[in-house]
This record gives sequence, C-alpha cells and structure tokens, in this order.
Amino acid sequence: MQKHIPRRGFTYAEIGVVVLIVATTMTLVFTNLDSIPEQAQQAGIEQRDQSSQVQKQRSQDPIARPPARPQQRPEPKQQTSESQNTQANNLSDEEEVKEPKQVDAPAPKLDKASKKRLKRIAKELETDAEHLLRYIRKYEGHYNTKISEKQGLLVLLQKPTGVDFKDTKFRVIAENKAHLYDPWGNMYVLVYALENELQIWTYGKDKQKNGSGQGLDKDFNILNPNTYPQVLRSL
Repeated sequence: MQKHIPRRGFTYAEIGVVVLIVATTMTLVFTNLDSIPEQAQQAGIEQRDQSSQVQKQRSQDPIARPPARPQQRPEPKQQTSESQNTQANNLSDEEEVKEPKQVDAPAPKLDKASKKRLKRIAKELETDAEHLLRYIRKYEGHYNTKISEKQGLLVLLQKPTGVDFKDTKFRVIAENKAHLYDPWGNMYVLVYALENELQIWTYGKDKQKNGSGQGLDKDFNILNPNTYPQVLRSL
C-alpha cells in the first residue's frame, strides 16, 4: 500500500522570487531586441567608412595606380637625296619670286593736311593700277606677246631693241606716260610671281629696293592693296 505524502504549497515569498526572476529576464530580452537594429546600423556605417578610407588611400597612393604608358613619337621619315634636292630647288624657286617681307610701322596720328596728301597718293596709286592693267592687256592683244620683266613697262612708250614684231607696226600703247611712274617719280616695276601672276611694284618714297620698309618707304604691289603701307591702309 502506497504511502500518501501530503503536497506542500509555495509560499508567497517563493512566488515573489519567481515572478521577480521572470520579470528581470523578460526585461533583458526586450532590451537586447531593441538594441539589435541600432548595432546593425552602426556596424554598416563603420563598414562604409572603412571602405571609403581604403578607396581614398588607393587614389592617393602612386603605387596603387598603374603607371601611365609613355607616348611614342613617330620616327621621322628619312628623305632620300633626290627628294632633298627637289625640296631645296623648290625652296630656292619660291625665294626668288617671294615678295619681300617688310614690317610696317604703326600708323601715326595725322593732321588734316597729311591725311589729304596721303589720300591723294592712294588715289594716284589706284588710278595708275587701273591704267597700267589696261595698257598691258592692250599691248598683249596688239602684239600677241607678253611684256617680259627685262623689257619692263618702258615698251608701252618706245619700241624695244632686238624685238621683231614681224608684220605688226610698233605703236605707243600708253596714252598718258604719267601712269608709268609712281607718286615719287620712279617707273613702276613689272614682276611675274608664282603661277605667272602679274604684279606691278613700287619701291616707295626712298626709291630703293628692299629699303627701310618703314611707312611710305615700303616696297609694295600696287595691284594688291593688302601690301600697301599701313599709313595708306588706315585711311
């Protein structure tokens, strides 16, 4: 026969301890659950900061970047002696017909009398250019030949020696010989430039070829206003 043992109940003190333990445990659990998202967010921020610092160090570190490849210059082509001779000949030919380079002095300030005198010179140059072109074309049409540089514009006034005009009778082409002379009394110079381009030159006020090149002393082609001295172009 089994012995009956009477069941003892919990005292109020024991129940209070158990409730206190359970409450404390639940408080700790909920506190940890609330702090987990903050810890995860803080860990993500720290990881991003570390990544940015690593990238910054790599960009500043010259060793981390690959060295730039040096640019290779193409080797100059070697010219043969024949091509060098041809180039030298072409340069010499161009130098013979190239217009002399002369540096213009800046145009000075002019009074009314000086401006009037310069305008008269510019107008005279323009008129001479028009008449000389007409005389030269008329000569070429009449004699069926061009005026050579050696003959010059004088053939418009008098028959050149040693020239056979065959059945054509010589006659004076220039109706007004004044157009053959520049404003300073020198006869204009006939020049054929590259591609047989007709040019008519004056040596300027100093009457010297390749003179000082300053102001009205400059040599220029009266058929090309761009070659005129600055003092005339500025009018």
